[in-house]
Amino acid sequence: MKIAYVCADPGIPVLGNKGASVHVREFTHALVALGHDVHVYAACAVSMTAGEQVVNAMSAPLHVFPPSETARETAMRVAESLVSLNKTRSYKNVVSEILHILADQEFIGALTPEFYDFAPDLIIARHAIFSVAGTTLARTLGCPCVLEVNAPLVEERRRYWDLMLERDAESVERRAFHEADLLVAVSEGVRRYLASHGAEGTRVRVQPNGVDLQRFHPGIDGQTVRARYGLENKLVIGFSGSLKPWHGVEALLHAFANVRARLLHSHTVDEHDDVVLASDLHLLLVGDGPQYERIVELSQELKISEFVTLTGMVAHEEIPAHLAAFDIAAAPYLASESFYFSPLKVMEYLAMGCATLAPALGQIPALLQSTDGPCGLCYLPDAPLALENALLQLIQQADLRLALGQRAVQQAQRRASWQVIAQDILMEIAHMRSHTRTEVMI
Repeated sequence: MKIAYVCADPGIPVLGNKGASVHVREFTHALVALGHDVHVYAACAVSMTAGEQVVNAMSAPLHVFPPSETARETAMRVAESLVSLNKTRSYKNVVSEILHILADQEFIGALTPEFYDFAPDLIIARHAIFSVAGTTLARTLGCPCVLEVNAPLVEERRRYWDLMLERDAESVERRAFHEADLLVAVSEGVRRYLASHGAEGTRVRVQPNGVDLQRFHPGIDGQTVRARYGLENKLVIGFSGSLKPWHGVEALLHAFANVRARLLHSHTVDEHDDVVLASDLHLLLVGDGPQYERIVELSQELKISEFVTLTGMVAHEEIPAHLAAFDIAAAPYLASESFYFSPLKVMEYLAMGCATLAPALGQIPALLQSTDGPCGLCYLPDAPLALENALLQLIQQADLRLALGQRAVQQAQRRASWQVIAQDILMEIAHMRSHTRTEVMI
């Protein structure tokens, strides 16, 4: 089958290291591995962020159509006028909104002749704010469109940033949801969001994120990474991901500091516990993000900076070796009104056989519960003492870490292969198309 994968979001560098970039590469790689002729069409290849190393190759041909300089200049000019009328708005955010609108129209125009040449049998588009590129191109060519919806983008932007053109964003989003043949929601939270925006349940499939099991597996050696950061003979608690507020890294730092203090002052040991000294512990934070400086400051305030290592940005191809250096892998998300994430990091932790620690939010408890028993340890969200107790339990019980890790690998192999996910989506669209043709014939 000839498949065109569309990523029209100028904020997603498909060759970068952020989670959305990884999703694009690994999902399209799975489609190629299944024998399909796949072309990727993106609005951005490389982030303008200084220092990002682009070392990740695409297995499918990549065609990049970035916003033009004219679009960027127009966006800045229009945003300046709008902000002058409403000075409470962020100029940077309004520029982004206008640019998304202009870039999507340019993107559609540039891709139309490309698509006539490639003549795809199917378009798979990653949902982007202010974008109808995937569904518009599918309608033009007369082929089906699968829309991947990884987050409630309008709600997310409204909550965490600023959204001036709110009604326009909602209108475009509803149109995209209405015109897609199949909507793939990354979680139950996203499915509910789609339903509240008029998407019929028959067109929605919930499919959590996956992981490349050939790259993430327990056979990888983490000793080189341990040696790099001086972590030999340490019990390493690790986090991998972007340092953003809702990822809960500040909460993890507080828990780590308090657990160290409890071990320092503990004079009794349970018969089931291993003897672990506070000096044996180290916290390895893999990634970069807007909270980097705050995390450095907080580790100093808590007087644990010598026991905390921040790696900064790490290319995604190096992540497996870093995860292999973890004894305990944490995903300390903070609770939100509607937790909609399908965390890539959790899938990667499981595939690596990490003893995983995460809050009981959204679909996380289901991911950490296999048919053979728990494959991770869940704790009550936004409850600092619950996080501390769960972390201390994993630190003091090596047998528990081993059992959770072994079941985690089995869980990942059963549920998380990108190829299985890709095959399921293609089967679903084939079933819908077949059903539609039958109804027409009748």
